Amino acid sequence: MQDNTKKLAACEASLKRWHSRLTRAVNAINGLQKQRRRLLAPRPLSVRNEPPRLAECERVMTGEDVTIPAFLNRADPLIAEKMTAARKKAEEAARHKMPLTGRAAIDAIMAVPVKPKRKRKTDKATTA
Repeated sequence: MQDNTKKLAACEASLKRWHSRLTRAVNAINGLQKQRRRLLAPRPLSVRNEPPRLAECERVMTGEDVTIPAFLNRADPLIAEKMTAARKKAEEAARHKMPLTGRAAIDAIMAVPVKPKRKRKTDKATTA
């Protein structure tokens, strides 16, 4: 009886070892099959690396079709001056902003809506 127990334990250990090797082999085979499918599949035209056309390269290099919107164009001194003045005004206002104190602080806190507490989920077995 003891001899069968040893043989059974050895068989179980061997099965466990071979099963893990089998799983690893199957995963490797699946990965290789997926890679093969990807390599055999035709690539769409948009993915293919085509060299850029000469006319397109020249247009990009010369700066054609590259326009800056009027409200961002700093070449105009009036617009640049307005943008600078607005930025400085906003920075100044941020520097002088003081935290609320006293009644104003309490009113600001009370104005924020408070979410009600969630109801706790009760176990049906304990309530029944």
